Amino acid sequence: MKTALPIFLSIALSLAFGIDFHPPMAKADFHLPLKRTEGPVFPLKLLADGENPRQSEGIDSDFQIGLGTVRAFISLVGGASITGEGKGGKVWEVKLKNIRISLGYQLYSGDLDNNGLIDLVLVTYTGANGFLPYSILSIITFDSQGLPVLLQDGQDVEAKNDRVTEIVDLDRDGRAELIATHYDNDDGKDKWDGYFITDIYKVEDAHWRRLSLYENYSFPVYAHWSSESNEEDLIRIPENLAPGRHPAAPDLSMTLPVESGRIMDVNRQENGLVSFKVRTSKGDLVRTFRELWDKCYQNNFVLIIDTKEKRQIIALPEDRKEIDLDLQIVKYRNASLYGNCAPGKLSPNLIWITK
Repeated sequence: MKTALPIFLSIALSLAFGIDFHPPMAKADFHLPLKRTEGPVFPLKLLADGENPRQSEGIDSDFQIGLGTVRAFISLVGGASITGEGKGGKVWEVKLKNIRISLGYQLYSGDLDNNGLIDLVLVTYTGANGFLPYSILSIITFDSQGLPVLLQDGQDVEAKNDRVTEIVDLDRDGRAELIATHYDNDDGKDKWDGYFITDIYKVEDAHWRRLSLYENYSFPVYAHWSSESNEEDLIRIPENLAPGRHPAAPDLSMTLPVESGRIMDVNRQENGLVSFKVRTSKGDLVRTFRELWDKCYQNNFVLIIDTKEKRQIIALPEDRKEIDLDLQIVKYRNASLYGNCAPGKLSPNLIWITK
């Protein structure tokens, strides 16, 4: 009873103050730096591969995913569209119009959160070089209702036949962690004067949570670029930031909203990116803000529209006409905003629209 009391007290305090509390995780065999060959593999099943001549231009196939059979359509010009049903026959659709497969792709399955429902992992490529991410990771997880949730991030991932190196099981509890590394030189002298920033995300019931502490290590981990930078490190040796430096990476968390309220208006900023005006539960009126080439790399965000009959998920590109969606349909509906793509601004990477 003595050992249980602190946990019960922590849970009570977390509920009182809105803290995203989770009990201690299983002991991990974990140390820094972590080499790519040392990361505990989370096994995935390769469903389709652009290097396969029969699948190089895409697929139109059925797979056993989520609660049952889903239809996956991936094409050279249309991106990806995946459809299925959740509990009670509620239909769902995931549209990824912001990706291209002409440079290759890999589609995997695996139960990432160990909830008995098979999830999807899609890797596509950007053709970028230098410090820009050369791949896009799209992870579709399924919650207890058999409905999808999407995490999408631009970073350099290594796709193998049976795994994605950045998707691991560090504590060996059967639930995946995502090692997410981004490069930022915004407050440096030039593009070479930047930091690699590494975060760990944990998935629980389809939602990803960014960890600030794992084992004895604080995250994110910062590592200044140098000509000796070791690309074999999955997590580099932690370094103290130089005075006056404030590098930042996107926050992809989807457990606690950064803001919530009612959508009052949808329009475009001067830079052409979509902006939402939200009246919060406190009565304040706030507006989302997006920058070109912000910390989320792509000029898109994930939009989830939930109705009683359907869940629709869209990776919304800069030009919303590509998805044939009139965003005015979300006006006066409730919304929760998750994550952050531009430090110091309300710049969510996930907007979840409900009733």
